[in-house]
Amino acid sequence: FQVRIRDLQNAAAASEQADDFFHLPGRAELATQVQTEILPRFGFEATHKGVLALLAQARQLVGVPQVAALLDATNAKLGMGPKARQIFRHGWELDQCLRTCDAKFEATCALSERTTCAL
Repeated sequence: FQVRIRDLQNAAAASEQADDFFHLPGRAELATQVQTEILPRFGFEATHKGVLALLAQARQLVGVPQVAALLDATNAKLGMGPKARQIFRHGWELDQCLRTCDAKFEATCALSERTTCAL
């Protein structure tokens, strides 16, 4: 698996599509082969829907340091570089912050002084 991920990274780098591999063409198809074996072990369907269900569960727990570390480790195995993993995690943290804002008031997000949500 890791050799094939490196092949995808090399192809992306050669075509100037490398953005620390946040987007890596071919990764989803490759990961699906492994995910169909692993997801059922944890009660998820061995489908794209199962992947989305797993991600929805993980998203709720991204604030837990152990979960964040596991997400980072998984994303590293999926070929994401450090900046890409940070973007992935920060996007989830920001989403979590925005979802917890009080709908009646504008609240400043703890992640950034400039980020506000007005739901």
